[in-house]
Amino acid sequence: MVSKNQNKLMDHFKEQTGFSEAELTEIGIRLIAASRLAAHDSDHLRYHVGSALLSFDKKGHEREIQTNANEIPPFLKEKGFTPHKKLADGSPTIHGEFPLLYKAPTSKHIFLGCNTPNCASCLKSAIMRGVDALFIDAQSLPGMKGPQDSENPWTQDRAYYWNNLILPMAEAAQIPIYAVNMEEKKLSIISNGLPPKKRPVASTSARILRQKELDELEHNPYLYLSKMRGVRSAIGVARHKNTGAHHFIYAEDCHPPGFSAEHGQEMEERFHDAHYRFPLDPIIHMCMEASKHNLELMDGRILANFMPSSGRQLDLAYIGLSHIYLTDDHLPHTDDGAKAMKQLSEIGAIDYTVMKPDGVLRRLLQDDKISPRPIP
Repeated sequence: MVSKNQNKLMDHFKEQTGFSEAELTEIGIRLIAASRLAAHDSDHLRYHVGSALLSFDKKGHEREIQTNANEIPPFLKEKGFTPHKKLADGSPTIHGEFPLLYKAPTSKHIFLGCNTPNCASCLKSAIMRGVDALFIDAQSLPGMKGPQDSENPWTQDRAYYWNNLILPMAEAAQIPIYAVNMEEKKLSIISNGLPPKKRPVASTSARILRQKELDELEHNPYLYLSKMRGVRSAIGVARHKNTGAHHFIYAEDCHPPGFSAEHGQEMEERFHDAHYRFPLDPIIHMCMEASKHNLELMDGRILANFMPSSGRQLDLAYIGLSHIYLTDDHLPHTDDGAKAMKQLSEIGAIDYTVMKPDGVLRRLLQDDKISPRPIP
């Protein structure tokens, strides 16, 4: 007879993802193997990171695994960027996870694997995209010594972020993270979680604006974008990949899911000057919301009251967003963001045009080619 505790242990993975331990182990092994291979294409000087994504369509049929690495985008390579040349204060490489998540079609299940732990920015993207579970190569975890150690020093260099920022975000959001031991073909649990629909949501989630909100916005273009509110915010137009229908998406600064206002404020202050900040980036948040609904943001149809960091600007340029409007009454630039904007503008990769919100929004709202419709 099987005890209740044994039953609970056997059902543990099912409760977190709907998949059995055997099924998840097989998925994890395939994703880590693919991410290890992808890492060979990395252009980074030190952190050779490969990512792999597996999704299942709405009928539960498995799609082909997609991979990416932290590589220098072609438009930077053409301009002479090498791993030794910085973009603002950082590497000229994109983070491979973000493009995979943004381009992923609407799915019944999505699993993401990486040969190193995800950075805080990519973890936030995975959380907001609704990834079922994350798989990490066990050899790359802080303190582990294995064949990949010399190739992937990310966790040795940034173990502090992993333990004090990234893991707490994963645990609060209740997104499962599993370590994959490729030699023993076994999984171990790093962070417990729940299926996406049962998890906490962000305090101010990105959302598709209703017609009433669009009417209010037309009469008051500064409604969501005023500098006086003191929060980063953005509005973008997205197009449905199948129907061609257009929708307006809004997002603003907020804490990742699962944090109380008090704890979130504490984390924000703690990591205010860190390489990875705590809040969700509004434009990246919009990208993940668009992806969930099979939408893609339209180039030249995003209006923000802030300038993203250099890494996030590069991510946006990589997925084809080469022109973003900045409100004339915007929040102060960071040195990092301003340097990146100057460099990317000079090579024609991404440009910001400063305008009054009514000049952009009224044109978009009155464009006869854009008629917002409900998501099917």
